[in-house]
Amino acid sequence: MYLLIPRQGAVTPIGLMDKYMSTDAVRKCWTNGRSTLVQLKEGGDFGFVSAAKPAAVRVNGEAVEVADLAKGLYEVKCGTGSGDVLVEILHD
Repeated sequence: MYLLIPRQGAVTPIGLMDKYMSTDAVRKCWTNGRSTLVQLKEGGDFGFVSAAKPAAVRVNGEAVEVADLAKGLYEVKCGTGSGDVLVEILHD
């Protein structure tokens, strides 16, 4: 099975990497100036695509490390709890 996810601006959210339908975890995505905000239905390992490594990423307001999985593919840890999670990706 493959997921075809259209590119969206500076950051394209993929969703939770450990889910069969990873994109279903994304509740909402919007851009606000130089940041992209993604609201997830729950925590987990969130993956996204970006042409350049983000300047910073915050999960529920706290800075987190960004793992570079492959050229343009990044992942951040968003905890394991249930309930909405807000990911803010700051880009140049």
